[in-house]
Amino acid sequence: MFQDVLTVGPLALILRWEPQPQDTVLLAGIDLRWSHGPEVAAAAAQDFTTFPFREDFRARLERHLRGEDPDWTRLPASLALDMRPLPDFSRTVLETLWHGVGFGQTVTYGQLARMAGRPGTARAVGRVMASNRWPLVIPCHRVLGSTGALTGFSGGGVEMKQLLLEKEALRGS
Repeated sequence: MFQDVLTVGPLALILRWEPQPQDTVLLAGIDLRWSHGPEVAAAAAQDFTTFPFREDFRARLERHLRGEDPDWTRLPASLALDMRPLPDFSRTVLETLWHGVGFGQTVTYGQLARMAGRPGTARAVGRVMASNRWPLVIPCHRVLGSTGALTGFSGGGVEMKQLLLEKEALRGS
């Protein structure tokens, strides 16, 4: 498993991936953190290998922070998210969110459960969001509590969730 740290403005991505045959890459996970946080400093101090799609991800993160749609749904053809270890329910929920809730949109946990064909499973959807291994790419920051309240965010806390949603609200302004 290889690791790289990508910092853009206040945000950092700690990327973990594995090269595959035919020049493809499996993205095993992303930690989304504040660039000044201790996790980023610790990760940057370790041996790392440059992520093959580093500049693509940098450009997408920069677009996101400018309030422009980075279109994380269209990853390079030779890059895949490694969902093999996930249970079917988790995979279905994550894929529904990834392809069904666009930039600048939000849903509640209950709405996402219904969209995934699993009504009544809002709490289970919440657990899937809490363990999302690809925050930002699979936009769990767009999932809100039943009242529209910002709830936990594994990718850096509620403050980061708020920042990402504020940036997405800038779209078109």
